[in-house]
Amino acid sequence: LVRTALQAHQLGGATELVTEPLTQLLAQLWSLLACHAAKRGDSIFSSGSSIRLRACVSRVPAMGRLVITHSTYLEGLIPCLKKLSRVPEIDTITPAVISRVKGRAPELRLKVSIPILGGWKLVARRGSSAQEVFVVTGLSALELEERIQSVLAR
Repeated sequence: LVRTALQAHQLGGATELVTEPLTQLLAQLWSLLACHAAKRGDSIFSSGSSIRLRACVSRVPAMGRLVITHSTYLEGLIPCLKKLSRVPEIDTITPAVISRVKGRAPELRLKVSIPILGGWKLVARRGSSAQEVFVVTGLSALELEERIQSVLAR
């Protein structure tokens, strides 16, 4: 992957030849390799290659991962979570169990519920259904709530 990105960048067309998912994967790979090399006190690449890869990867904004495992989701939840996954501070979003609840929510609502290891549990409500959503992030509950409101307002 690293070699592909470097070759594409050397050809002068990194943005056309390297797809967005590949570039995102390269960004993650770059940070892992850099951390590992820093622990050993090594350099990952020759300085020229390192600069080209960093320039290629820095063009694509970091994006969280949306885990899609169920066949059923609340109506409108997945598009909303895709927008939320674009928030740079969010690492992973995983929708989980759907349940019936008393009361009705006429439109989709997302509410921060309880802290989990490494993030927060959200509750998505629509109609008489609720769905748990787990978010891995370093944001506080208040900051996450602000990001959610800005996504829902779009």
